[in-house]
Amino acid sequence: PGTYRWSSSGDILSAVEPIDPTAASLRIPKFALATGQSYVLQVTVVNFLGAQSAVASLSFTVSTLSVPSVRVEGPRVIQTTPAVGVQLRSHAALSPCVDRSEEQLNNLIDYRWSIAPAATLLLEQNTARVAAGKLQAGTTYVVKASATVHTNDTLHASASVRVITSSSPLEARIAGGSRGGASALRALPLDGSL
Repeated sequence: PGTYRWSSSGDILSAVEPIDPTAASLRIPKFALATGQSYVLQVTVVNFLGAQSAVASLSFTVSTLSVPSVRVEGPRVIQTTPAVGVQLRSHAALSPCVDRSEEQLNNLIDYRWSIAPAATLLLEQNTARVAAGKLQAGTTYVVKASATVHTNDTLHASASVRVITSSSPLEARIAGGSRGGASALRALPLDGSL
């Protein structure tokens, strides 16, 4: 582990002092955030050798409106093989004070999905699917679900899941490729060894 150097516009970090330099996360109390105010938070990671990461930034504006929370069902890391498809479903919620059915939420919230590195996502509202055979073995993908309130695109949140694809534990193949020629005058040698 390393140390984390946090900085901000305004004076909002004074509300969380002292900041533990080994803590990867912070919680800024709501009394430190002024409605209508915009802030920028930044963090830099420094390892034990003194090497420093690039700065990561988050810009946000504080609103009195309900910002959605979003989660993706299941584990945050999924292990799979290219031969198996992956289906993910996200859930968004507004303020816990507002009781709404899933259908009502779907009318208030836009869902967006992304995957990196690129792969074909089949989308339907709050569900994303990658068909079998569309993921590359040995690749780790990050699938991100975002939820945005229709009437105000500054009110958004996201959650992500890592999908790690490995080679199938058992994979059949015939040496020489999938196409070839054969002579009726000679025996046809085949090699299906792994």
